[in-house]
Amino acid sequence: VYALAIAGMVLVFIWPKTAGLLLAMGAWIKVWPAAIVFAAFATVKSKWGLFLGSLYFSLGLIVIGVLGGGVTNLFGFLGQQTSRGIQIEAPLAAPFLWLAINGNSGHEIYYDTDILTYQASGPGVAEVAYISNAVLGIAVIGALAWGWWLSRRGIDQMLLFPLVSFIVITALIVLNKVGSPQYMMWLVAPLVAGLIFYPRAWRSLALLSLLVAGMTHVIYPYWYGNILVLDPPLIALLTLRNIGLVALLVTSCW
Repeated sequence: VYALAIAGMVLVFIWPKTAGLLLAMGAWIKVWPAAIVFAAFATVKSKWGLFLGSLYFSLGLIVIGVLGGGVTNLFGFLGQQTSRGIQIEAPLAAPFLWLAINGNSGHEIYYDTDILTYQASGPGVAEVAYISNAVLGIAVIGALAWGWWLSRRGIDQMLLFPLVSFIVITALIVLNKVGSPQYMMWLVAPLVAGLIFYPRAWRSLALLSLLVAGMTHVIYPYWYGNILVLDPPLIALLTLRNIGLVALLVTSCW
C-alpha cells in the first residue's frame, strides 16, 4: 500500500490516470490513501485524468464485489470505524490514561474482545469518542478547502499537493479514536513525495517524523506491556509521542 501511495503521488504530475488508479487501488486496500486522493483533487491541476484513473479501478472493483455477492460489505468499514471506542495509543486517550493512573477517577484500560484491542473507559470517554467523529470530519474538510483555496492563489502544486496530503493524514492520526502504531507509516508517502519535490523545505518535517516514529517503535512492541499496567514513565513517553504528532500537524499547517 505504501509503495502504491508513493508511486501515485510521484506520478500524478506525469501520468495522472496511472496515479489515480494506483491511489484508488491503495485506498480500497487500506482506506487511508483516500486522503491523498482527496488532497490531489483539491490541489492538482490534472483532475480529470486523476478522476478517470480512480473511477476505472473503483468501478471494476465494485463490479467484482457485486458479482461475488459481497456488495453489502463494500463500505462496512465506515460503520465499524464510527462505532469504536478510544484506543489507548490514540492521542485522544492520553488524558484518560493519566486519570487512570490516579486511580480514583473511575478510568481504566479494558480489552475489547470484538475489535481485539485495548481501549480506555470511564467518565467522558464515550462523549469524546462521539464528538471526535465530527471534529475529525471538520478538520479534514477544512484542510482540503484550505488547499483548494491556496491552489487557486497560484501556489506551486508540487509544493502544495504533498503538504496538504501530509496535513490531512496527520489530522487523521491526531484526531482519530484509533492509534495503531502502523499509522506512523501513513506519513511516509507525503514525506517521500515532499522530499523529492522540495527537499530543503521538508527537512524539518522529516526529522520530526523520524523522532515521532522512533518513540512509537520504542513503545510498541518493546514496552507495550508497561502501558497496559499504566507505568508512569511509559505513559509519559506515549504522551510525548502524542505531543510530537500535534507538533507535526501544527508545523505542517504553519
